[in-house]
Amino acid sequence: MRRAALLAGLCLAAALAPQAHAADLAALAAAVRGATGPATKFAYAFTELDDDRSADALVLLTDREYCDGTGCALLVLRGTPAGFSVVSRSLHANQPVKVSMDTRQGWRELLVWVRGAPAQPHFVRLRFGAGHYPADCARAPAANQDEAAASKTVLFTLGPPP
Repeated sequence: MRRAALLAGLCLAAALAPQAHAADLAALAAAVRGATGPATKFAYAFTELDDDRSADALVLLTDREYCDGTGCALLVLRGTPAGFSVVSRSLHANQPVKVSMDTRQGWRELLVWVRGAPAQPHFVRLRFGAGHYPADCARAPAANQDEAAASKTVLFTLGPPP
């Protein structure tokens, strides 16, 4: 069963590798700072979330203003020919973040690491609904080990300095 999950994860990694270009990073930084502030620090990962073959983005806001002892704010941005637009903001997110092959309303489910009392650290499942992902990762349902093993871990890169 573990081997099947590993193979599924490798196939998922290939399927979720969108083509991102240098202009995408500039557009992403503009969208993030437009939604938060001109000096906001962030980490990002391009991935495919809605099967439109355009690079979408997951962004962890790393400034103190957006983080506390349980995690940071996670933005999901949709990539379009005109740039990026914020789809949702979720609180209490930590790395790792994983992208599942499972979809809901055309968007892939996200598995996000949460920590903080009283629960032990674990993955939760964020399902898209009503036009966005849940606003609070800490209140999302737990993901099981098979879901986590079969999902692709996204690798975050520090965003450009303000």
